[in-house]
Amino acid sequence: MTRLVFLDTETTGLDPDLHEIWEVACIVRNLPDDEGKADGKDEGEYVWQLPVDLGRADPFALNVGRFHERRWIGGGDGDLESGRMEGLHEPGARDLHERVVAPNLLGSWARMFAELTWGAHLVGAVVSFDEERLRRLLWRQGACPGWHYHLIDVENLAAGYLLGRARGIARVAPSTPQASAAAPPPPTAAPAVTEAVFAGRTSGNEMTLAVGVKGNRAAGYLCDGKKVEAWLEGDVKGNTLTLHGRDASTSVTATVDRAALHGNVTLAGATLPFSAQAATGQAGLYQSRRVLNGIATRIGWIVLPDGSQVGIRNNGGTRTPAPTLDPATAQARDDNGEIVRAERISGSTTVLGP
Repeated sequence: MTRLVFLDTETTGLDPDLHEIWEVACIVRNLPDDEGKADGKDEGEYVWQLPVDLGRADPFALNVGRFHERRWIGGGDGDLESGRMEGLHEPGARDLHERVVAPNLLGSWARMFAELTWGAHLVGAVVSFDEERLRRLLWRQGACPGWHYHLIDVENLAAGYLLGRARGIARVAPSTPQASAAAPPPPTAAPAVTEAVFAGRTSGNEMTLAVGVKGNRAAGYLCDGKKVEAWLEGDVKGNTLTLHGRDASTSVTATVDRAALHGNVTLAGATLPFSAQAATGQAGLYQSRRVLNGIATRIGWIVLPDGSQVGIRNNGGTRTPAPTLDPATAQARDDNGEIVRAERISGSTTVLGP
């Protein structure tokens, strides 16, 4: 089933680091499957008004969104029923669910919204604006945004449609063919991020991954901390990142911006959605490569933004959990007591070399 979520938000300003979402409105529709069968689960129209700190709001933005005219009164403690927020209920259209979300229920709302939009295509006007702020909001509330990384911007679709119609109307029969120079190739989109490292997990916590970006190059590592791992390399074009491992069936496709990376991991025939935050400080991707008694040994570590770490030691093809890394010194102590020194991985590091 493919789910479309037509989405719009109102915010207290344009700065995603300072301002907040005060209203979320969406229409949920499920497309028919290959057999023409439609699932009406969760379909409907939804409006939620969220608690915000007006002390940080931009008055101009509040006026644009008509905050003081449209803000509902309410938002007591409320409760949860059938997965929907039950605070103040404002009567509306027959399938319109309107709720004021109380401050103590914002985390519950975030988890419910993550479930409602899981795997869905978000549709809207400049929907990337709404998506970035919703993603940050869900992360702050401990929820995992799992919607599809491919966003659908209706303004782009409309512009292309109208331009196509205009060209079709203006098209005339060609006169005598004339030689013309070959059109130059389209310019390559500049990477949305020049240098960063991201670390996160798949939606079901099956795998942990970290990806470094530098210029138009990218390098990554994913593992389960036990026996499954893969090193990957690829590139960044605009806000699209693509990685491939040695095995052609292992890949990562994602959308990237300065704050986060989110998309899908394909591994052993399974596709797993993931999200990863920008890794700062000691968080990031590390590796150690050495030869012990003639056997190549490689250790990969992912240090997550919360300080936790996951990694695997590959000793001549035998994989075991990695020893604990001290990110402050970039060192670990192996089982035999030997100090292992690690290097940090960036997007320009070659990880698929010999």
